[in-house]
Amino acid sequence: MILLASANLLRWIVSGLLCGATVVCGVWFLLRQGGPARRRVLQEAPAELREGMRKRQRRRRYGAALVILVAATFFAALNVLDPQSGVDPNAAVAVWAVVLLMLVILVVLALADLRQTLTGRGLREMELSEQLVRALSKHLANKGKAAASADAEETHEQDAEEADRDAGGNGQDR
Repeated sequence: MILLASANLLRWIVSGLLCGATVVCGVWFLLRQGGPARRRVLQEAPAELREGMRKRQRRRRYGAALVILVAATFFAALNVLDPQSGVDPNAAVAVWAVVLLMLVILVVLALADLRQTLTGRGLREMELSEQLVRALSKHLANKGKAAASADAEETHEQDAEEADRDAGGNGQDR
């Protein structure tokens, strides 16, 4: 009896930790997807890219939410629907069928994301993304040039002061 109780406790702990970690990862992904940086990139992207990016973002959010639901349902199926506790076997089969269906939907979402990446549209989006990266790099380079020109001006002034000091020192030696 004690062995059975410790096995049940161990099953609850292990499945709870695994499912809890999965839920935490899903929530973290959902929170990371909606950040201001992502919204800014979406707003600054060319019009041809926006719709594809929105679809991909939506699919990924649905996938993350689905991962959370799979973890919660999996935990329930492992622990609450234990056949030894007298639960109707048809209910247990139905819950496991729902878990399997959610996993199939998750695979379909992942394949749709992969298809978008590999198709011509995905390649065109990658080219446009590269253009966006180049434009941002150019913008940052222009900011860097402005800072560099200010540094060069300061360095030029310091060099001029040193030259004046050197000229003044050479004149005194003669």
